[in-house]
Amino acid sequence: MNKTERLPQVNIRMPSEVRENLKCIAGTQDRSMNYVIVKALEEYIARNSEAPTITSSQGF
Repeated sequence: MNKTERLPQVNIRMPSEVRENLKCIAGTQDRSMNYVIVKALEEYIARNSEAPTITSSQGF
């Protein structure tokens, strides 16, 4: 990505306790909160994309 390209920004609401936990994790790992959030989302997607899906042949 060159300097003129920008990734889209996303605003989210989260409980203050979750925000504080993310802030602590980011600080101990010397990372940004953005990095920690993106990694957590990537891991969540990876775990859930491997889950079996329900098809119409299964009665739905």
